[in-house]
Amino acid sequence: MQDDEAFVRRYISKYDSLWEYIWKCCEREITLTYDEIAKICGVPIDHSFLTYKKELGCYGYRAEKISMKDKTVGLSKMSENMSDKWVDYAVRIQSIAQAGLAYCEDKYGRERYEELRKISAEMISAKTDIPLEKVYDLFCNENGYQTPKLDTRGAVFIDGKILLVRENNGTWSLPGGWCDVDLSVAENTEKEVLEETGLSVHCKKLIAVQDWRRHNRLNCPYGIMKFFVLCEYDSGEFKENIETTETRLFDRNALPDNLADEKTTAEQIRLCFEYYDNPHKETCLE
Repeated sequence: MQDDEAFVRRYISKYDSLWEYIWKCCEREITLTYDEIAKICGVPIDHSFLTYKKELGCYGYRAEKISMKDKTVGLSKMSENMSDKWVDYAVRIQSIAQAGLAYCEDKYGRERYEELRKISAEMISAKTDIPLEKVYDLFCNENGYQTPKLDTRGAVFIDGKILLVRENNGTWSLPGGWCDVDLSVAENTEKEVLEETGLSVHCKKLIAVQDWRRHNRLNCPYGIMKFFVLCEYDSGEFKENIETTETRLFDRNALPDNLADEKTTAEQIRLCFEYYDNPHKETCLE
């Protein structure tokens, strides 16, 4: 009964789709208008948001400023230092516990793995001040052997320059995002480029597969594998959307300083230029 009650409490919020959207964005700071929130949630924002906003803690964010005048909500990450060893230990313990629950048939062994899973959630909760139940729902919500999440990034070149998108918080990155469960890496890359830029492209070559922890600023308690894909521009122009504010072409020697380095670093962009110059170069695998 306790698990059923937790499930019901987790899904009664009409703002769940908003929390998921914010979490997937992985931005340090996000500002959304009331209209954007209504579009994401399917319902208009109202006074109940002041109560439900506490749920944001489960996703590592807090509501910093709600402006009635501008009709905007400003949000920011609660903790930037997800590379903290305390968090790293919790992630590893949770992974071991999840695998143990998937393969262990001994009831006493399963009890020990369940206890390890709870301890990992308690460690995250203690580090971030997020309620334990919320951490458990988000952090320990999968079954089976735990695997990394997949992130795809499209490297689109036009006239020798690379296309970057400007995030809602003003930082720049390669267009991309989480890989949908029903799409291949190439299909997802093309979809993300279209959604964030309005451009139709087709994938030409896999540039690199990288372990996010070795290259990017860490801001999520998950393993992430990043796929960088060389794309060829077909048609289209920038279209207004809820994820990006503009696109711009950048020369390799004039990259913006304010990159969203949890998504794309200058080193990763320069790597894309190398493969644009030499498309027959072997894919970089880690």
